[in-house]
Amino acid sequence: FVLVAVVAIAINTVIIKPQLEKLGTLVVMGWYYIIGLVISAPFFAKGLMHYDFASLPVAGGLEIAYILVLGTVLPNYLLYYGTEKLTSVHTGLYSYLQPISATILALLRRQVELDYNNLIAAGLILIGIVLVVITYEKYKFPVPKI
Repeated sequence: FVLVAVVAIAINTVIIKPQLEKLGTLVVMGWYYIIGLVISAPFFAKGLMHYDFASLPVAGGLEIAYILVLGTVLPNYLLYYGTEKLTSVHTGLYSYLQPISATILALLRRQVELDYNNLIAAGLILIGIVLVVITYEKYKFPVPKI
């Protein structure tokens, strides 16, 4: 399953760049969210329709908005904007560094404990970063002007 996800993300990164350059980041992201909503709506629509949003505390609504905007929309926008304007190497490095920075933040907030699996994952991510940088340096891909 993980291999399928990695291949799908890699294909998406390669296929989406021409669309981002042609249509722009906001248009492509809008369609991504619309398509995702249509695909996933049958699974959550019934529960969403029966939920009493008036009983939701203001702090709870703000927390949901924070997660949706700063935890989902903004990182995706930055990823696609970077894909549109930068090389795939830069975008890949950004993608690789996200889980490491999230883990560091979680460790600082004492929300997660570092175990053997996390160390292996961090090591594999760092190996991926090193391979990307070595390949970039070896083939000297041109850097587009922003």
